[in-house]
Amino acid sequence: MATLSETPGAGPSTTPSSSNTNAHLSYYTPETQRSVSPAVSNGPAPARELSKNRLYVGNLHPSVDEYTFVQLFKKFGTISKFDFLFHKSGPSKGKPRGYAFVEYKDKEVLFFPEL
Repeated sequence: MATLSETPGAGPSTTPSSSNTNAHLSYYTPETQRSVSPAVSNGPAPARELSKNRLYVGNLHPSVDEYTFVQLFKKFGTISKFDFLFHKSGPSKGKPRGYAFVEYKDKEVLFFPEL
């Protein structure tokens, strides 16, 4: 990059700036890390404990709704939580995403389904 510098009587001219020469080509290195106060951290969020009772259910047909989903999966045990996901924006706004998560009260349900 070049910076403008004015010399009295000479008018503006461009001179290369040594600090910004390759700023557009820079990448993260430990030296370029800026200091952050301990109260504000841009690092990753603390790890959330994974639930052993949570089950991913994918490849759901668009006609499957929450009621059908719960009726089908409550046969295997007590559902403590389920997440049925919908599109938030775009042309499919309000339509199901095609996958969901089920969390059972007992984790034994996940290992011995009664099919």
